[in-house]
Amino acid sequence: MPSISTGKVLVSGANGYVALWVVESLLKRGFSKSQHLVELFKSYKDKLREGAFDEAVKGVDAIMHMASPFTDKNNKVEEFVHPAVDGTVGILKSAAKHSGAIKRIVITSSMASVMDLYPVPSLYTEEDWNNHSIEEIKKLGDEANVTHMYMASKSLAEKAAWDYYNSVKATIGWDTGDYPSGNRPMLQEISQPSQLNQSMEMFFKSVMSGTSNEATEELVLSPMGGWVDVRDVAEMHALALTNEEAKDQRFLAVSAIAEICLYPTDSQRRKSPLLRKRFDASKSMRVLGIKYKSLEETTGACLEDFAGRNWI
Repeated sequence: MPSISTGKVLVSGANGYVALWVVESLLKRGFSKSQHLVELFKSYKDKLREGAFDEAVKGVDAIMHMASPFTDKNNKVEEFVHPAVDGTVGILKSAAKHSGAIKRIVITSSMASVMDLYPVPSLYTEEDWNNHSIEEIKKLGDEANVTHMYMASKSLAEKAAWDYYNSVKATIGWDTGDYPSGNRPMLQEISQPSQLNQSMEMFFKSVMSGTSNEATEELVLSPMGGWVDVRDVAEMHALALTNEEAKDQRFLAVSAIAEICLYPTDSQRRKSPLLRKRFDASKSMRVLGIKYKSLEETTGACLEDFAGRNWI
């Protein structure tokens, strides 16, 4: 199907950190909003029912699937994998019932589906998959590290989405694209740092490492991997609808390695080996024409936002 430049877009998880920026980017381009999902889904569990998205996808020209559960309360494999896989495949199944109207679907994944946790330097591209975490949960089940559970759920959900799409590709009228993205300012109305999402909370605590008791050395030295400005991620999602070459493609959204947050002082750098996990995002720049903001630009915007909220 051709790319689209106007129409109605359904954005699942539209109250989320990244999704809010995507909605803003779409509205600036003249796309119209789809019906609100709050009344359709009172909780994320509602999205796991067979046909849960059937009503939501009616009358839309495109879908941005960005809703995904995350909580640090889970400690069982199925609590991670079941919602991630069923929620993603579920919206594709609903879309397949209305394939004549829908032209393109963009799915937001995670770098967790790309990078592994092997303690070796690595360079990742769109061809890579995190099979390491999948192997760990198959081998250890609920005894596996929760980080592997989370990362495996992202990898399994994305794999399931591609498998389903390829199985019905000949009979539907829409294309699909996929964005494992890494992030960071905020559009949410929140009043205190404790309400930040997981990635922003880690970043905030790292920034405040000199004044916050919560910013332990373990947190400051933890490998955060790729870094990308959330505004660039939003731009890429919009370009996925308007760029014909984006159909059936997987793109990494990464602009830098967050070493500045991992090792703020020379003494801390010497205490921990630097295992570089790098990402090649040249495909997104070549195909979509995206120009990533620098680490300095993103950090400055975040600090300005924190200051405006009287947090620093």
